[in-house]
Order: sequence, then structure tokens, then C-alpha cells
Amino acid sequence: MIIGKIKNYCAALALAVVVAASISACATETKLQSGTHYSSCQIIYSPIPHASSAHVVGQAQLDRIFALTNDEKRQFFRSLSSLTESLIRATIDPAAEWELQPVQEVLGGYEGETTPSISLPMRSPFDLDISQLERVASVIGYVYVQDSVLVQCADDGVENSSDALTVVVKDTGRRRFLNADNVPLLFGMMIALNNGPGGLGYTYYPNTGRFETLEDEIETGAVARMLQDISRQLRQLSHDDIVLDVSTEKLDVSFPHNSWSVARQGESYLSELSTAADDQVLAEHRQQFLLALDSFLGLQSSE
Repeated sequence: MIIGKIKNYCAALALAVVVAASISACATETKLQSGTHYSSCQIIYSPIPHASSAHVVGQAQLDRIFALTNDEKRQFFRSLSSLTESLIRATIDPAAEWELQPVQEVLGGYEGETTPSISLPMRSPFDLDISQLERVASVIGYVYVQDSVLVQCADDGVENSSDALTVVVKDTGRRRFLNADNVPLLFGMMIALNNGPGGLGYTYYPNTGRFETLEDEIETGAVARMLQDISRQLRQLSHDDIVLDVSTEKLDVSFPHNSWSVARQGESYLSELSTAADDQVLAEHRQQFLLALDSFLGLQSSE
């Protein structure tokens, strides 16, 4: 799910402070000078178990959590702040000195659906590639039973397999169009022009009004052209009140994923997490997640 600072809710802010302190405590102390260059990345996910994971979390749990309102889902995410902090502390590379920035609650679109999501922005004073955070993303994907987790970093200027392009949409007209209510409509227009949801996803940052979607076909710019067409249609229909600026930016992207209907025990994530220490971390945190899920939903444990 694809990934501006938004409202800092108490739980999100607490998580940011705790994780930043934890990571700094593990790393060698470094005095940064003003103007220090940072490698910046974010991990984006939604702690809602995937629809094909009933054998992991229980069918009653899936039925109940999919029936939650968006506000209830956000409350659930906030209840996991301590667990997420523990996951990051247990798996991140302390030598990289990653600093967690204020946690962002965003909207994410994937497989034709829109749902609240979490962005974990991180930065480091070292020049690092995206692989530094792939392990963390795989742990999050396994524990929270995610279909996929997006790792997105500022372009490192090196040509490699992680190179990607994101299409950025912003309001520039007299009337604001991009908001939490209209973004799913924009996604629906994209799906219609694409003849289906295949390959489409997005992230919307409410505080900045920034809409992002990855460009699959970099050579042809198909997604950018699609959004430019939509922008023209909205401008015409609104008599020039609604104007959407469409631009592109270079990124480095990784997309750890697992198909729970095929790799039923999360084997795709586990292939990146093979040590005994990883096994213990995964088992302990998965159990905590299942208990937190049952507690929030008012159900008996699925284990």
C-alpha cells in the first residue's frame, strides 16, 4: 500500500517517541551537525489480517474486523502501538541508526478497497539502501498477517531493481477535491479507466492532501496519463474550480509479500527470517497480536 505528516494522535506520537528512544539507545551515539543528509524511508501497512488468513486468525475474527468502521480500525491500530514498537526494536539494525519520525495514519487503496493504513517514516544519517528495512517489513507482514508491506525510500541515485516511479497528485484549483471522502472516488475512476483494480494501489496523506500511486509501466507512463485524463475531466466538469496537478518522482521500492491461501504459514516472509532468534520473536509477537485482536473484538482467543 502506497505512502506528509498527518494528525499526530496520542498513541501514534507515543509510539514515535518510544521507538526513537529505543533505537537511539541501541545505536552508537552520533552528534549530528545542522544540514546533515538523511536517508529517508517509510514502511506502509494496514494491521488488518488478509481475507485469506482465516486459518491463522479465525473466521469469526475476520468477519468481525472487516465489519469495523474506519474509526474503529484506527482505534485498533493505536492499541498496537507498544507491539509495533517492540517489533521494530527487536528487528531493526541498530548500526544503521534509524530514527522513527512521527507515525502517520493514512488511507491506503489496494485490490479495489480503501482502508486506514499506517506509515512508519524513518530516517538515518547514513547512506543506506532499501534492504536495510526489508527485514523489518517482513516481520510486520508476518506478525500482522499482511498480504504485502510496502517499503519506500527516497531515490538513492543508483540504478538497481528497486528503482520505481510514483505519481503524485495535488490540489491546485480554487476548490479542494482531495479529501478522505473523495479519494476513494478518484481510485474508482482509476479502476474504471484501467478496466479493473489489477496492479492499482494508492496512499493518501490527509494532512498534506498528497495522493500517491506507483507507476507500474515506467516506460509508457500509463498511470500518470490515466490521472492526467481524470484531472482534465474533473476540471471540465467543475468549470475550472477543481485542478489536480499530476507529477512524478523517483523512488526506491520493495514489496515483501505473502499469499496466505498458498503459503499458508507465511513462508514467503519466513524465507527472509530464518534464524532461531527470528523464530522466537515472530512466535511471541504473533501470539501478542492474536490476543490483542481477540481482546479488541471481544472474542475468545483463536489459538
